[in-house]
Amino acid sequence: MAIQEAVRAGVNQYYGGLQAVHHLPEQIENYRQAVIITGKQSSKAFFDYAPEYQYLPVFYYDETCSWEDATRLSEELKRINADFIIGIGGGKIADTVKMTAHLLDIPFGFIPTLISNCAASTPLAVIYTQETHEFIEFTPFSRIAEFVLVDYTLLSKSPFDYFLAGIGDTYAKYYEARGILQATSKRTPAYAKLGFATSKVILEILNTSAEGAISALRKNEVNEEFQEVVDAIIALSGSVGGFALEYGRVAGAHAFHNALSLVKNTHSVLHGKKVAYGILVQLAVEKDFDEIKRLKKLFKHFDLPTSLQSLHLQIENRAELAKIAAFAVSEKETFRLIKPDITAEELICAIEKVEEL
Repeated sequence: MAIQEAVRAGVNQYYGGLQAVHHLPEQIENYRQAVIITGKQSSKAFFDYAPEYQYLPVFYYDETCSWEDATRLSEELKRINADFIIGIGGGKIADTVKMTAHLLDIPFGFIPTLISNCAASTPLAVIYTQETHEFIEFTPFSRIAEFVLVDYTLLSKSPFDYFLAGIGDTYAKYYEARGILQATSKRTPAYAKLGFATSKVILEILNTSAEGAISALRKNEVNEEFQEVVDAIIALSGSVGGFALEYGRVAGAHAFHNALSLVKNTHSVLHGKKVAYGILVQLAVEKDFDEIKRLKKLFKHFDLPTSLQSLHLQIENRAELAKIAAFAVSEKETFRLIKPDITAEELICAIEKVEEL
């Protein structure tokens, strides 16, 4: 059986608390040589907050989320006989850790410093080319994190823009799962129903608590709404695909995101913001124009993209649109889970409709 066909609800241990990082020693006490993989900014944020862990060896990723960087890191970790990896940072660091741990066949855990996606809670990695940062593939792994320590106090000081992007990425869980289920003629498995039910819970949390959570983060404070939205972004989102498998992982919104990696101008736009616009494109393919209008108002309020211009693209650049559309509807991509016979021309028409509404 392929590993991606197995239901895996989430990480082995998820702990959210005001001082969650204090649980790190008990999580790594049975390992001989635990190490940290992180980035420059994530490292500073973490060690400013928890300087007591500076005794752990630290290794820095190159920000590419590529097999080349994972191979480099695995060789460095091998030299000191590392037997556990602590990933500290956001989604790219989490996925780099999964790749590195896979190469070494060792366990790992995460301490997020960004509230940007569910990467810490999934057994998948989004892999890019090292040189051009173009999307290659989603790769599933047999291991999943031993723990995710979500420290609300640490995260209350995290970058605001990444939180908005995390909200955008997390909205996609409901719309992509709904789109897949509407397009399938097969009887929905029980676990897929559970995954979709989870996506509905996430949608409700975002619709009712995102405003209060954003207000708290603006003041670097923690309230119940902030905690709820953080858990929805980092933990619950991962369980949608964990339960629903191919019925709830990624579809049109993420296919559009992946296609954007072909255009260098979009590389500075955060993952979740690109996915948010991808939701609108998927809804246009589904001809759910009323929902596009509703989401556009909401996304503008949350400073999420509602136009190509906010992605550093122009509707007049037909060559770029053609390249994006061709990739998004290709056989290897997941837009076909929404509409199996979709063409590049249809996708361009959908983009034009989003711009028009």
